[in-house]
Amino acid sequence: MSRLIALTRETLAAKIDELEYSPAGHIDARTVAGSALVAGWSDCTGSDLVKGRYRGVCVSFSDIILTHEGHNTDSYIPYTVTDFRGVFIIMSLPRSVSPGVSVLSKGLLGDPRLLKTPYPEFNRYYGVKTEGNDAEKQIITPEFASALVNRKKDGGSELKMAFSGSFAYIAAENKTNLFEDGNGSDEELGKRLARELEFVTEIMDALIDKTRLFAPVKY
Repeated sequence: MSRLIALTRETLAAKIDELEYSPAGHIDARTVAGSALVAGWSDCTGSDLVKGRYRGVCVSFSDIILTHEGHNTDSYIPYTVTDFRGVFIIMSLPRSVSPGVSVLSKGLLGDPRLLKTPYPEFNRYYGVKTEGNDAEKQIITPEFASALVNRKKDGGSELKMAFSGSFAYIAAENKTNLFEDGNGSDEELGKRLARELEFVTEIMDALIDKTRLFAPVKY
């Protein structure tokens, strides 16, 4: 086992229970397509597939790169267009969301028919799509709206989220692949791997702590 894989497993095991880690694996194209978070792509590649339980929630995540082939109008020489590069996260929900709800950055939405939430600052940066009347209230709480706004103001990467049935799907743009090797000591590499994992866990923490999706069911 290489130094990188050993340190990555150690870093992940500190946060992820029942860990399964596949350095060469990634979230499959069918799942990504089903989330409808990114349009226009035809090829899906990736790496560093992680599965397990985070804070009691079943999760999967990996790097993915979504691309399609473009053509120069003058020379007809094909070239690769990157539609998305980042981390794709799947979280199992304790209760079903129906009908589905999508939360996307405003700049990524071309549809003017967006749901207005009670949070004006949130509405400046994000849009919500749903066919229902109440499903979004489980998600867009004051705390979650504030967290997303603060992330935007702090220069955080673009987020696209879809909540459908028993799953949440999150696509977080990231210019750097997770868990890549590098120079330096084991300690230095371990610290970098921990920071990269934190990029993912902070997003999952926001959903667990600041939405109503994971709150205990009241009878």
